[in-house]
Amino acid sequence: MYFSTRRNTVMRIHARFFQKSVNSGIILSVAVFSSYSIAGNSTATGEDTIASGYRSTATGSDSEASGYGSTATGSDSEASGYGSTVTGSFSQAGGDYSTTTGSYSSASAEASTATGFFANASAVESTATGSYATASGDMSTSTGAGSNATGTLTTATGAGARATEYGATATGAGARAEGGLSTASGHYSSATGDHSTALGAGASATAKNSVALGANSEASRDNTVSVGNAHLQRQITGVAAGTEDSDAVNVGQLNAASAANRNYTDAVAAQTEQNARDYTNTISGADRKYTEEKAATAEKNANIYTDSKIQEGNEYVIAYSTKYTDNSSKKTLNQANNYTDNRFNESVNYTDNKISEVNGRVDHLNNKIDENNRQAKAGIAGAMAMSGIPQRFDYNFNFGVAAGTYGGEQAISAGGFWNVTSNTTVATKVALDTQHNVGGTVGFTVGW
Repeated sequence: MYFSTRRNTVMRIHARFFQKSVNSGIILSVAVFSSYSIAGNSTATGEDTIASGYRSTATGSDSEASGYGSTATGSDSEASGYGSTVTGSFSQAGGDYSTTTGSYSSASAEASTATGFFANASAVESTATGSYATASGDMSTSTGAGSNATGTLTTATGAGARATEYGATATGAGARAEGGLSTASGHYSSATGDHSTALGAGASATAKNSVALGANSEASRDNTVSVGNAHLQRQITGVAAGTEDSDAVNVGQLNAASAANRNYTDAVAAQTEQNARDYTNTISGADRKYTEEKAATAEKNANIYTDSKIQEGNEYVIAYSTKYTDNSSKKTLNQANNYTDNRFNESVNYTDNKISEVNGRVDHLNNKIDENNRQAKAGIAGAMAMSGIPQRFDYNFNFGVAAGTYGGEQAISAGGFWNVTSNTTVATKVALDTQHNVGGTVGFTVGW
């Protein structure tokens, strides 16, 4: 009975104030139950609620809306920022245009958003979504239970994901991106080197400009690409274990080609030496036989004459045979050396061509990574441009444009805001970046 009497008394008092304000041409605030509506056009509903900001609304026991146009809904909630909105028990929205949704959530910086149990967005234009999610870097985004985005322009997506340095992106449960402009994507992946990239569950890129591709891959040297680790090797089409002409070669294939060259060279040299030796012996044997036959005939005719001719014949045969053999051996060895050198040079050229193919494929991969980096920077510039459009709450329609730039990429955005009714606002934005990407967003908010 006491509560009912106090309620009726409060309502009658405010009714009298409202009637006087209408008669005098001034709109005053409205309060229901044991609530306090202090500023003009403010509304307080619920026990011990306070609406002290102009056009503010407080609903729920012990809630307070002190910012201009602020809304606090939920027990013990507080909306103190300009145009801030709180929905949930024990939540706070202290930044201008900030929004909190969920029990014990907090959005303390300008244009920040916190959604989820104990979610916390404490930096300008930061967004924290998920229980215990934290976004403490300017324009950072954390999504997932326990996710943490602490650096400027960082993104952490997934339960327990962490992005701590400028421009870092972590995607996946437990993923960590702790190097500047690093990217970690995959379950418990890690990118700790500046400009490093880790793709795959458990992948790790610890060095500067390093890339780790595939689950459990490790990249620990600067400016390298790894597809495995010390205990895990992988084949990549066109690079490892080539079997076709268009495939590159690995170290094993280079060793096999080198061994084949050595065996072929040894066989040719041995055959050449044997042929040269046999040819020389054959010629020398024929000379001796011819000389001996002439000597026997001469001996029958005249000893003195024969001895003289035999001596001349021996000198002639020996000199001629030696000269011919030396010339033939020299010619044969020169041909063998030239043939061997040509075959070896062909093998070296083939190996060099295959290595060039590998380098070309690595360059192609680097170009794709650079292109993805430019696309990401352009997307960030577009998001910055859309978030930079200012909004006026005291007009039924707003239209604005903004521009953004990040990492050498730019974007321009245009958007409009419509106050469809006194408690409903519709907003739409569109952005175009220098990578020719077009993005847009549409949203609405309802307050009561």
